[in-house]
Amino acid sequence: HYFVHDVGYVPQGLTAKKLKNLQRQAYLGFYLRPKILWNIIKEIKDFDHLTRLLHRFYDAMT
Repeated sequence: HYFVHDVGYVPQGLTAKKLKNLQRQAYLGFYLRPKILWNIIKEIKDFDHLTRLLHRFYDAMT
């Protein structure tokens, strides 16, 4: 079963764990910028929307 946050290819000299850590750092570096985070917060419509966003964030971090 393939998920968008899974590492699809591991080049020689790297590990899937290292690539996942790099992916996590890039994700956090982008989405935790104040302007981006504020725009996401402003667009939350209801509690269900918030829970879906948090679930997606959790999936990306694990």
